[in-house]
Amino acid sequence: KYSARTNMELELSDDAANIILGGKWRMPTENDLDELISATYWQYDNNDKGLYVFAPNPATDAGKINNGAGTYNKSDALLFFPLPLWANYGSFSNNGKSAYWSNTLNEMYTISSYAIEMSAGYLPYLADDYVRAAGCFIRPVWDE
Repeated sequence: KYSARTNMELELSDDAANIILGGKWRMPTENDLDELISATYWQYDNNDKGLYVFAPNPATDAGKINNGAGTYNKSDALLFFPLPLWANYGSFSNNGKSAYWSNTLNEMYTISSYAIEMSAGYLPYLADDYVRAAGCFIRPVWDE
């Protein structure tokens, strides 16, 4: 179904977030994740072992990360991404890294999908080479 390179985004009937949560919940697209990285400010918190996401203030903070003492208040965070585990073909390791799926397939290698990769202290980035059989976490979005 997805190997012909004609369907580059999962249909809702194959979307894990929609299947489990229903309604307008879905997995994010490649564009959703790219916008999340570039339009927000990120702050790693070693105590909480994860990344907080904020609306940038000032706007020049967009697409940046702070690894030191927080300049933003955690209570103002839009999202929190825990980084306790790395999923790899059914096994998990605790290395301060995580990846979250998009519903967008790699155009050249449809066995792979786009995912946002996160590591402690680094700005997340969009990777296009996550083999779908490997397993990643899902952070659903509500489709307006």
